Amino acid sequence: MKCFVLAGLVGAVGLAAQAPARVDVSERAVVAAASAYVVAYEKEVAFLVAEEISEHRVQGRDAVGPFRRKLTSELFLTYLPADSEWIAIRDVLDVDGLPTPRHQTVRDLLIRADERSVAQQVLKANARYNLGSVERNFNEPTLPLLLLEPKRVARVRFDRRGVTREADRTLVTLSYEEPDQLPLVGGPMGPAPSRGELVIDAATGAVRRTLFTLRKRDIRVRLETFYEFNERLKLWLPSVFHEHYERTGDTREVTTVESRYSNYRRYETSGRIGK
Repeated sequence: MKCFVLAGLVGAVGLAAQAPARVDVSERAVVAAASAYVVAYEKEVAFLVAEEISEHRVQGRDAVGPFRRKLTSELFLTYLPADSEWIAIRDVLDVDGLPTPRHQTVRDLLIRADERSVAQQVLKANARYNLGSVERNFNEPTLPLLLLEPKRVARVRFDRRGVTREADRTLVTLSYEEPDQLPLVGGPMGPAPSRGELVIDAATGAVRRTLFTLRKRDIRVRLETFYEFNERLKLWLPSVFHEHYERTGDTREVTTVESRYSNYRRYETSGRIGK
């Protein structure tokens, strides 16, 4: 379980055959297509690396600095056998233009990927440069795709909200709601089931946009990911990731992050991530 403490996979596979003249846009058919897509997608995106540039901003009556931060990172998508979980490893290369200490590289983590609890160590490392008083380690652009995995999809409630056309594709918007038991996110205050939306190509199951929201006491979270088709890799991959964290109780604070992704390529085991 991802977790947050108060004080993941990528887009759509290049298995896209031409859309048939008629496409089943029923909720059941679209969910089944998207789930099958994620299963295939997990194989396709294994060992992908991207450059991530993130702009962080904190504001509000009770905000405490620093109020702005810019991170340049390499985002690595992989599967951790010991945890039976897909996850995004964020290797921060520099903060506001200054190189970070070379603490623990992606290679170091991969060497130990068969050990237990590696996922928690990765999540902790991913979060170390976050700003704001809402501590979190689930800020991954592909997080909502985990809801479509076979081991979870049957527990999620889906509802078809709309059908649109984009060129020759039929896109279906599904709303979703996680159950209270075993949601993706939890923490000291208990489980935090999410709600949101998925925009899916009905013919292929490819995910084009995800919206992930949750509320826990005075905390509001909104994560939105947009996908673009990568011609070289023939995959739909995250292009922009928006994060919004808000405290609405006695402490008033808003933290926002915009991350953009580029230079996707496959990780070569003979190479080295980072500087």
